Amino acid sequence: MIDRLGIGFVGAGFIANFHVKGWVSVRHADIKGICDLDRKRAKAVAEQCTKLRVGNPKVFTDIREMVRDPEIDAIWIMVPNFARLSVTETIAKEVIQKRAKLMGVVCEKPLARTVNKHKKCLPL
Repeated sequence: MIDRLGIGFVGAGFIANFHVKGWVSVRHADIKGICDLDRKRAKAVAEQCTKLRVGNPKVFTDIREMVRDPEIDAIWIMVPNFARLSVTETIAKEVIQKRAKLMGVVCEKPLARTVNKHKKCLPL
């Protein structure tokens, strides 16, 4: 059992900034990683985390690298609609192939706006 949960944020846009501010009220969990394709934006969110004392997260531009980090116990997905499914599939592949060990994944919104029964989704 762990004392504190290490959270990794995927996405460093508006909603991530909103969650960082709300994280002040969260107990027993720290933001340990921020992943975004835009390193500068991820770094700004990481600095906000440090300022608000909700974690001192590492900055990542590669999701696979972040989910493999042993300090990351769970992932919070906050990317735009079009990117959610591919992000989730990437995370699932890392876990299925035992390159990452996560306790959970949270998706801020639905994975997609429509269901396409011809595409396979990876089981977690």
